[in-house]
Amino acid sequence: MYPNYDTLITMTMYALGEKKPQLNKNHYIADNAAVIGDECLIGINSVILLGADSPTLSAKTIITASNMVQQFPHFVIGPAYDGGFYLFAGNKDIPQNVWQTITYSNETTLKQLSTKLAKLAKIEFLQPLLDVDTYDDLVRLNTELRSATHLLPAQKELLDWLA
Repeated sequence: MYPNYDTLITMTMYALGEKKPQLNKNHYIADNAAVIGDECLIGINSVILLGADSPTLSAKTIITASNMVQQFPHFVIGPAYDGGFYLFAGNKDIPQNVWQTITYSNETTLKQLSTKLAKLAKIEFLQPLLDVDTYDDLVRLNTELRSATHLLPAQKELLDWLA
């Protein structure tokens, strides 16, 4: 079982500085992302938010995003194939209304977010990855994992479960 967004963000924040944000327990992505912007960038150089539904996301990609976001004030986004995003990294404050005026979980989420963020700072993009939201995504994930040459133990377990 994968952790929910609240758990994932809380775990990430503990790792970055043992600061526990006060998150909305209703799982509203926009509200929790806004909390990260409001509370967690205080005293921290950058923040990386990860989607819990991208099982092919590698440590190398996360490290790449971390290195990229340290260079100058800007944002790094990992686009998902479905028009959303699997990773967001930033080192610049984002007004709460930016997060709250985006329609999440549809094919224009990334476009909406990047349009708003481009007014604040430079954006760099990582390679697109699959995030799993539908049955068809599971089928595609199964294909991707079967063709991968190096799988982590958790990915091997997931592949076994998909079989």
